[in-house]
Amino acid sequence: MEEPHLVRDIAAALHEGMEGTAPVTVKCRIGTDEGYSFRRETYSSLVGEEEEYRRLTRFVEMVASGGIVTDFQIHARIAVLGKNFSPADNRKVPPLRYHQVRRLAREFPELNVSLNGGVETLVGVKR
Repeated sequence: MEEPHLVRDIAAALHEGMEGTAPVTVKCRIGTDEGYSFRRETYSSLVGEEEEYRRLTRFVEMVASGGIVTDFQIHARIAVLGKNFSPADNRKVPPLRYHQVRRLAREFPELNVSLNGGVETLVGVKR
C-alpha cells in the first residue's frame, strides 16, 4: 500500500501477460502502520481517520489510474507491519472500520469495492 504506483504497474504487467483474458483485482487493507508504532490504546490519536482515509483513496486512485483494476476487495482494518504480530493478531487486533470501505464505495461508484474481513455471520453481512 505504500507503493501504489508499483501495484498499478504489476497489475498492468499481469493484464498484459494474460493478454487481457482475465480480470486483475486488488485485495488490500485500509492502510498500514507505516510511519508510526501501532499501539491499540493510542491508535486513533496517532493517525486520524481522515488521514488514514486519504491514504486509502490515494492508493485506490493510483492503482485504478492504469485502467486495468476496477475491482478492490478491502479488509477494513490496517495491517500492522512494524511489530511481531501474527497473521491471527492482524485479523483481530486493529479495529475494524467498515465505514471507510462504505465511503470508498460511495465516492468511487465506477469501481467495484467490496468488504473483506471481519464478517463472521449472516447478520454481519447485512450490517
